[in-house]
Amino acid sequence: EQKNVERIIAGSEELRELEARLRAAYVNKERHVQLAESAAMAAETDAREAQIAGAMEAERQRGLQAEAYREFLRLEDGKLIKVGLDAQIKDKERLKAEAYQEFLKEKEQVDEVVRKIAAEEAAEAAAREAKEAETRRYID
Repeated sequence: EQKNVERIIAGSEELRELEARLRAAYVNKERHVQLAESAAMAAETDAREAQIAGAMEAERQRGLQAEAYREFLRLEDGKLIKVGLDAQIKDKERLKAEAYQEFLKEKEQVDEVVRKIAAEEAAEAAAREAKEAETRRYID
């Protein structure tokens, strides 16, 4: 029966054209899916990098503020004021360290999600390739 189908297809120019169009449509659909996935991954990467850059800039600003604060303390007269301000700096540094640790934890969570998405996309791509190979075998 398969040979009859192949004979009929071989004998019909219209069926050969339809088969060629069908193959082209499958290729175009896959290309479109790949482009969409690539754009989504790029957007996600850009967003994650922007978030990290924002956190780093905030960290830099806090560092500049802390440095300016220390300079103020150095110039300030009076040991009592200096002791009180030093305690505040240590507290701010502790909070900064805690915030940085939280940032690292969140970054790891984001990276884990990205790894899972990449693994899912790879599995989907493999499944699509297997299905396409099966379809090609069926068509051939």
